[in-house]
Amino acid sequence: MTPKQANALLPDKPTSKIIKPEKLSYLLIAQPKWGKTKFFMQFPNALLLAFESGHSFQRGYKIVIDKWDQHRGKFEPTKDDEGCSHMTMIQAVEVLEASDKFDFVIIDTADMAVKMCVDYECGKRGVEHPADAGDFGKGWDLTMTAPFRKAMLRILKTGRGIGFITHTKVEIAKFSTGEVARKESTLPKGPMAFVHGQADIVMHGEFGRKNAGRRLRDRILVCEGDMDTMAGNRTGTMLPARYIVSPDKTWEQFKSFFTDATAADKAELEYKSSLAKKAKRK
Repeated sequence: MTPKQANALLPDKPTSKIIKPEKLSYLLIAQPKWGKTKFFMQFPNALLLAFESGHSFQRGYKIVIDKWDQHRGKFEPTKDDEGCSHMTMIQAVEVLEASDKFDFVIIDTADMAVKMCVDYECGKRGVEHPADAGDFGKGWDLTMTAPFRKAMLRILKTGRGIGFITHTKVEIAKFSTGEVARKESTLPKGPMAFVHGQADIVMHGEFGRKNAGRRLRDRILVCEGDMDTMAGNRTGTMLPARYIVSPDKTWEQFKSFFTDATAADKAELEYKSSLAKKAKRK
């Protein structure tokens, strides 16, 4: 290969700095009933892959995942009375690879997706537990981490954004300054390492105060992590460290952080004002 031929294969201009939030990868961690599914369902042109129940009150496009893959006998995709498609995870991946519909895919929940994956892979190998499929962690990789990673990478390679949903758990983390009760994810170690590595933005949902005249408490979204909370952002976009999620204009509010240089500061100011009001009431 000559230098001219090699140069023709290399980039000749820098990539665009324009960030489209609907094309990014997310990990959203929060307690049950926080509104994780609702948050991502507000993204434009989103498709929900529902691995567990609890999505019936969410309007939007959905595929109900009944099992990871076909094992014995053929599993045909169907539609239920509500119009939701039912198929296996691998069928859904194949459909997404062949389709140009939908810009964003929601994995709800990543925990249940991992469990379905493990159940299928163990059944295929005739073992009851991942540890029975191989020694020194090999079984866990064969039946959980590797097949889960491969399926999710196939979705990511379609160019779509993806939102992984999981739950909060408290872990004791050791730092040089001592031990801290840190809020992390319920995902197993292997899949968690993969999802965390793929996520452009890791967010942690918390409950806030209940305002007068409102039935529900504020939903707080943490976008900047610390020793207490797993969160982070590598996009370079100025996201607020913590902000109150708008219940009515969730997507418009979130998108504004990518298009309006003042939006993050305003959202943080609103959050701090809410804290001040809470402290005053006490």
